[in-house]
Amino acid sequence: MTRRVLAAQTGHHHQASPTPVHPSLSPAQREEAITLLQQPDMSIRKIASALGTSRGTIQRLVE
Repeated sequence: MTRRVLAAQTGHHHQASPTPVHPSLSPAQREEAITLLQQPDMSIRKIASALGTSRGTIQRLVE
């Protein structure tokens, strides 16, 4: 049962606060990501995985 359905049935309509799925990069991680981006065999996906963050975080760093 989804939260929305459960909330409707119980009369509780409070929204859970969204938690970030991926933390922001620390300054050291940003430096590491930039270094990795310069390597021809490293993709955004590989870098994100290595640093434990999202591809979007690395993509924003590229832009």
